[in-house]
Amino acid sequence: MSLLLCTWNLGCKDLDGQMPKEGDFEWLGKMFKETQPEVVALGIQELHPDLLPKLLEDVQKVWRDVNGGELQATAEHCDTYLPLLLFQTMTSKVEVAPLHFTFGKHKVCSKGCVAAHFDHHGLPLCVVNAHLEAGHGKVHARNEMFAQIASKFPTPGSNSLLLVLGDLNYRLEGKKPFTEPTKATPVEQICQVFLAEFDEAVTKCQAGNASELQDRCQLRLSRGDASCFEHFEEAEVRFQPTYKRVKASESDVQEGIPRFDHDQPRMPGWCDRILWRRASDVEVKVLDYCSVESADYSDHRPVCAVLQVQRRG
Repeated sequence: MSLLLCTWNLGCKDLDGQMPKEGDFEWLGKMFKETQPEVVALGIQELHPDLLPKLLEDVQKVWRDVNGGELQATAEHCDTYLPLLLFQTMTSKVEVAPLHFTFGKHKVCSKGCVAAHFDHHGLPLCVVNAHLEAGHGKVHARNEMFAQIASKFPTPGSNSLLLVLGDLNYRLEGKKPFTEPTKATPVEQICQVFLAEFDEAVTKCQAGNASELQDRCQLRLSRGDASCFEHFEEAEVRFQPTYKRVKASESDVQEGIPRFDHDQPRMPGWCDRILWRRASDVEVKVLDYCSVESADYSDHRPVCAVLQVQRRG
C-alpha cells in the first residue's frame, strides 16, 4: 500500500484573511501524479472551520485534473482549526476522534489533534493531525501535550500503524539562554543573545549547512531522552527548517536558498514533521520525505512523506 502524507500550517485563522489560491496547491498535484497513492492524508493547521469546504474543493480539483475521477474524502474539523482530509482509492469506514486543548477563554481551540481510524486492505491504520503548543521555550508543554495524545491511542503493538503528522512546533535550542520575542516585543527590546543565535542559524541554513543544526533540534533532543515520541520512527530530515519563512524568489527556490522572517524573527525549526509507530509485523519503507519550498503561502513550508507499507510474512 502506498501512502502520501502531507502537513501544512496555513495560518488562516481569520475569515477575512486571504485563502490559498488554486495555484498554491500545484505542488500537491505533482505529488499525486508522481506517487499515485492509494491513501492520501492531508493535515492542515490554523484553518478557520468555515473555510474548510473551499479548501476541500480545491484539493479535489487538483486530484481530478491529474488523475480524473473522484477520491472519497473524509473531512472533519471537530470545532477546531485542524482539518484532516483523508482520500482513499477504495471505500472503507472511517471513524474520527478529536482531542482538544483549550486555553484561557478560547471557545474554538487551535491546538490539539484530530485522528482518523480506518482499515485499508485489512491493515488497521490511524492518522493523527496534531498541532502542539507554540513558543521556543515551551518544550515541556509540547511534550506533555503529545503524551496526552499518545495516551488516547493504543499502546505499541496493538495498532498496526499509527501515523502522526502536523505542526509539532519544536525549534532549535540556543547555545545560550535567551528570550524569544513575541509580536508585542518592541524592536529595541529584542534580546541580543537571541538575535545572535537567530542570525547564526539563518546564515547556516542559507549556506546549505542546516544539517549542522540537527543536534540542536528540540524534537530530536526530547526523543533522545525519551520525553516524547517513544517507540516512534521518522525518516532522516534532509530538508531546511520549515519555520518561520517568508516568500522566496524563483531563483532562491531553484538554488535551494531558504528565506527566513527578519521582521518578526523566531528561532528557526523543523516544526512540521511526520512520524509513525508500527506493529512488529508491519514494514514501512520511506520513498520520500521532503519540504515543498515552492509553496510559500504561509510562514511554514509543507512537509510530505511517501511511504510504502506492507505486512511481513
